[in-house]
Amino acid sequence: MSFARLKGVEIVVAHGESPVEPVIKGTNRVAIEAGVDILAHPGHLLEEDAILARDRGVYLEITARSGHSATNAHVFSIAEKTHAKLVFNTDAHTPADLLTKESREKILNELRANEKQKIEIIKNAEEFLNKIAVARSRFL
Repeated sequence: MSFARLKGVEIVVAHGESPVEPVIKGTNRVAIEAGVDILAHPGHLLEEDAILARDRGVYLEITARSGHSATNAHVFSIAEKTHAKLVFNTDAHTPADLLTKESREKILNELRANEKQKIEIIKNAEEFLNKIAVARSRFL
């Protein structure tokens, strides 16, 4: 898990069950139960875990990261079925990993997401940032 601090506000992102890195089966569930904010590249996401994420307000990541993105369509499908919230992330490790709007569109199009769904994924990121801003304002 990684933590970021914004003047008294912690953001917790957990590494999910990606298909390209050794992650223990059940990690997605444990991270959601622990109350993470975002489950990054949840890969082998189970429907019951997506329901729990929805109920606990955990965002599930659609990632641009090579390898991790191999299961984006699966994550999207499960999230659509369960109404879990998705958030798009570059998972950038270097400046070269940052995307253009066109690159982002290409990845979202690979999900076969309609325009409304794509807009919702992007708006979820804005919603998340607004929650952080509100929480942060309590500490200023």
